[in-house]
Amino acid sequence: MRNIDLAMLVLNYFNKDESWIEWVKDRPGHDFRYAVDYRKALQELDYSPKFKFDKEIENVISWYVNNEIWWKKRKDQKSV
Repeated sequence: MRNIDLAMLVLNYFNKDESWIEWVKDRPGHDFRYAVDYRKALQELDYSPKFKFDKEIENVISWYVNNEIWWKKRKDQKSV
């Protein structure tokens, strides 16, 4: 999944459009996409993911929305 695709997924969750993205100049070594291939784990360990990414990312976003008191305190501590 490309970074922009993940950003769009998050924006869609909040019913926001691409205008909310702040485009910055790419830095050397910038990752354009992250990918995990679990075929080897499936083959050697009979492992496969329990969750579908598209659904689970909604659960993660929802958790952060509903638990702002938890993460905001930690974020504010780091900015001091």
